[in-house]
Amino acid sequence: MLLRGPKHHGLYQIKLPSDCHSTALRASNNPSALWQARLGHPHSRLLRSLVNHIPELASSTSSLDACVFCNVSKSHELPFSSSISSCNKPFQLVHSDVWGPTPVASLNGFIYYVLFIDDFSKFSWLYLLNSKHETFAKFQQFHNLVKNKFGTNIQTLRCDGGGEFTSTKFRNYLLNQGITHQVSCPYTSEQNGTAERKHRHLLDSTRTLLHAAYLPPKFWAEAVTTANYFINQLPSATLSNHTPYFLLHNRSASYIHLHTFGCLCFPWTKMHAPTKLSPRSTECVFLGY
Repeated sequence: MLLRGPKHHGLYQIKLPSDCHSTALRASNNPSALWQARLGHPHSRLLRSLVNHIPELASSTSSLDACVFCNVSKSHELPFSSSISSCNKPFQLVHSDVWGPTPVASLNGFIYYVLFIDDFSKFSWLYLLNSKHETFAKFQQFHNLVKNKFGTNIQTLRCDGGGEFTSTKFRNYLLNQGITHQVSCPYTSEQNGTAERKHRHLLDSTRTLLHAAYLPPKFWAEAVTTANYFINQLPSATLSNHTPYFLLHNRSASYIHLHTFGCLCFPWTKMHAPTKLSPRSTECVFLGY
């Protein structure tokens, strides 16, 4: 025998010592809480709908939302509200994230890529990586491109808390360049949602390009860079049907040079011909720009 107590309506009400903090065996005097336990701890709204079938539930259901077991076991992340911040010129805010590793390395051994996305235009730059440690070097290349080509500086960099973005070398560089570093909270990818959505868009397009061209996964690097090239020149509903290219460069993109990814092509190879009677071209597969 473990415990002894009085029996009430078929249940044993066990009285614990006043200094005991455990609630596992403590019976409740609230009929609604009792029925909630009997029914497997359903939501309080569902219990209220059973009032016509279980009259005891009519007494009190206001305290059911405070059930410790329900709150501990059914805890969910609160919904995120849409961001109301906006930029009025390029490079006020840049989103970044690293994707990978891939299940199959590319022809050149790449297994990651890093994205840099301008919040104003949604134009994105993609750099292929052999390892995450190259992220800092790629950001320096991107920052130099922004300064030399666009004559401006990045004001804010937003990314997750991955070690490739939070190293002392990376933080010191941002501090010396006057770039504000915004890091999302752990396990909160919603705070870096622009980069996450761009990953999904890129990978959907990458899979489509590979499948349509009947190419194996080892060509993923060529496909993802081509997908990024296309997306930068396609209208977007979030940009009022403008293209990222137009908002960044203030001119429309040209489409006359485009070819189908994976199509048959015949490049001019005269400079590689060993003799004057050698072929001037050969059958090749078009893999991007």
